[in-house]
Amino acid sequence: MTSQTHIIELSKKSLEILDNFRKQLNVEDEHYQTLVSAITTSPLLTERFNLAVENKYLTGLKAQSPNENAGGGFHPDTREISLPLNSLTENANKNSMIFVLAHEIQHSFNHQETQNATDRFLRDIQTQAQQSGIHDYTDEIQVLITANRKDEASAEIAGFNAVISATKSETTNLSLEDLYDSTPYMHDFINENKTDIGYSYSLKPNLILNKDMMLSTTTEDLPKNLEAMGRHYFDKSREETRLGYCEPDIGCKPNDFVDYTNYYATWMVGQIIDAERRHNPDSKEPLVLDMQKLKLTEEMLEENGLFIEDRKPMPYKDIGQNPPFVGRFDHTYDGEKHHSWIPVHQENRTGKPAEQADNAPTKAEALLAKY
Repeated sequence: MTSQTHIIELSKKSLEILDNFRKQLNVEDEHYQTLVSAITTSPLLTERFNLAVENKYLTGLKAQSPNENAGGGFHPDTREISLPLNSLTENANKNSMIFVLAHEIQHSFNHQETQNATDRFLRDIQTQAQQSGIHDYTDEIQVLITANRKDEASAEIAGFNAVISATKSETTNLSLEDLYDSTPYMHDFINENKTDIGYSYSLKPNLILNKDMMLSTTTEDLPKNLEAMGRHYFDKSREETRLGYCEPDIGCKPNDFVDYTNYYATWMVGQIIDAERRHNPDSKEPLVLDMQKLKLTEEMLEENGLFIEDRKPMPYKDIGQNPPFVGRFDHTYDGEKHHSWIPVHQENRTGKPAEQADNAPTKAEALLAKY
C-alpha cells in the first residue's frame, strides 16, 4: 500500500544545477535520470537539496575522481558535491544514493560551523608555535577533530532520515529489518542478530527515534544522537571505514585505508609542521603530540597523503608512549612515495630523528615490526 505523501518538486535553481551536471564529461543520461529519481523519491531530500541550493551552500555536482575511495564528497572550496558515476546506474541501490546525497548536503549546511572551528585551529597553532619551550599541539588537533566528528555524525543522521522519508513514501509499514535491507549504510544504525529461528534487528545503542521512525533532532535528543553516531560511525576502525587513496586501475589494498580521525588529521598535521617551520626554522626540538590520545598513527597519516609545504621531513615526539617515541613525518602527498608510509629505523627510539635508509623495510615488514 502506498502512503499519501506531500509532493515536493525540485526548484528551478536545483534543476539548473542538475542540468549542468548532465552536461559534464562522462556523465550520461542514465546517470542524470538516476540522480533525479533518487532526489525526488525522498521528499525530505528534495526539500534539503532545494534549501541548500537556495542558500548557496551547494553550487554544483560533479563526477568523482576514480582514485577516490568514497561514496561521495562535499568540497567546501567550490561548494560542490562529487559522486561516483558507478553509483548512478539503473542497477545501483537508489536508497544508497539517497543516503549519500543527504549526507553530503548536510555537510554543506554544517560548513560555516566547521569552518569557524578550522579558523580557530589555524589561529591556535600559530600561537602555540610562537610560545617558548615545548610545542604540544595535542589540544589544538583534539578540538578540531571533535568538530569534524560532530559534522560527520550530523551528516549520518541526515542520511538516515532521508532514506526513511523515501521509504515511507512507498509503504506505511516500516520495520528495522526493512531498513537494514534497504541499503548497507543502514548497518551503521541497526544491528542484525542471528537467533535460533532466524534474525532479529535492533537499533544500535543510545539512538533515539521519533514515532515516524526518523532519528530525533529535537534540542534534547540531538546531542545524544550526535554522540551515538560519533561512536557508531566516526570512531570505526580503518577496516570498517575504508577511506583512502586508491591507485588508478589497481584499487585499494588493505593498508591503504585510514579511519576518519587520521583522514581529517592529515591536513592538520601538515599545517602544524608549516607553522613550526615558519616560526622556528632553526629549532632542533621536535613538535609534540600525544598520538595515543588523538588516536593517530604515522602510518595512516602518511598513507593518506601528508602535505608538507617545503617537502622536508619533520621530527615529532609522541608523548603518549612511555618512554616517548620520536618519529618523523614525511611529505607523501605527491612524488615517488606519494600516499605511502615511509617508516624509519628502530634506533629512532633513541630520541633522535632518523634518516630513511636505502634498505628500508617494505610496508608489510614495517607493520610486522611495529605491531
